[in-house]
Amino acid sequence: MIKEWSKQLITIVLLAGFVAIFALLATEKTIILGIFFPIIFVFIIIYTVKDEDISLTFDIPSRMKVGDEALFRVKIKSTGGFGLFNISLPTFKEMEIVEGSNVCLMFKSIKERSKEVTYKIRATRRGIFDLTDSDITYIPVIGMVRKKKVTVKTSRSIEVIPAISMLKKSQFQFRSKVIKPRIAISRLGPPSTDFESIRDYIPGDPYKTINWKATARRNSQEKLLVNIYEREGMKTFIFILDRGNNMLMGTTSQNPLEYSIPLILSGAKYLTSKGSNVGFWETRAFTEAKAPYIQPSSGGDTYNKLQRILIRVEAVKGKNIKYKPDKALSHIIAETLPQVMFITSLNSTNYPSIAEFASALISAGARVTLMDILTQGISAKFRREDLSALFQRKIIKDAKSEIYKVFPSRCSIISWEPAQESIGIAASRLAMLAGW
Repeated sequence: MIKEWSKQLITIVLLAGFVAIFALLATEKTIILGIFFPIIFVFIIIYTVKDEDISLTFDIPSRMKVGDEALFRVKIKSTGGFGLFNISLPTFKEMEIVEGSNVCLMFKSIKERSKEVTYKIRATRRGIFDLTDSDITYIPVIGMVRKKKVTVKTSRSIEVIPAISMLKKSQFQFRSKVIKPRIAISRLGPPSTDFESIRDYIPGDPYKTINWKATARRNSQEKLLVNIYEREGMKTFIFILDRGNNMLMGTTSQNPLEYSIPLILSGAKYLTSKGSNVGFWETRAFTEAKAPYIQPSSGGDTYNKLQRILIRVEAVKGKNIKYKPDKALSHIIAETLPQVMFITSLNSTNYPSIAEFASALISAGARVTLMDILTQGISAKFRREDLSALFQRKIIKDAKSEIYKVFPSRCSIISWEPAQESIGIAASRLAMLAGW
């Protein structure tokens, strides 16, 4: 802390000292009474230079949804100091204040002072955010320093979960284009006692399925083997989320990645409620050893795991995304023959790699539906649309038609304009092609 001496204070102290010396040398009683002035003044200084004592008590929610509003309540209490407090209360990234203010002034006199400040915020993006510390500037009325800065640690975080749409079967009143029975031949449900095969262990396999005898015989390689049993259950669906730089077109809160997450969660919520098995994978960068994934399963635990992953997922900046099925995904596709839904945003640079990725998934045995998130409407929200912009959108639409021709014929492609169409519309298109 840098202390700055007050010129006014120095002047008053010198004046008080001069009066005291003159009073001692004088013989007049009235002048001698002037010595009490510097004594009183010294006591005032001693009190006012006392360290300021301020405490903050927070009443802040620990969890909220994107788009929800929450009331932040902070109780301020000061027992020391004599002056003005300029207080900046906690906030976090990806939020906006819709009512009140997080900055306040409080004057502290000789008496103890308390104050309660409330302000309402709206969360604009999902994630786990650390609240900022409270910055306090103390300006004494009179004292040895002009001002003093104090930081009060908040040491709190807030979890913002994506807001989902509760999909209903009544929204999908149409005949699916996928000719596939609701009870699939290859399903990922509870395992039966019928042995099917042996394969290499992959992370996520139950330990009780490890075949220790077969592993011991295979002493040439340090790999575990597991028993695979025939399974019974509903159909299997796998969501794959693109994490490429193409998913960042727009703002931090309005881009293809942020629109994809509530769509995936809404679809997963609907499918798991119907007893279907849902899995999740995401593309990863070449520099990443692995990325989190969820093996297909049903029930509320699957949805909760998916939500925890999608709260933290972020796109990879640059052009270093690895569009290739990993070993775990290839095994699951071969075993279950699932319906794979790949959520991405195609452009003129990434479509060749994504087309190869779709071909690899189809070759492994998956039925692939690709959702292309269009970004023209997102960009139009932040600029004025004129005739040239409309003409440009027509050119982009024609270019997308040419891009779609590069993909395998067995890869179904649908487009979604999230700036103009709801999640329900996107989900209905997915349901039609993916056979929900």
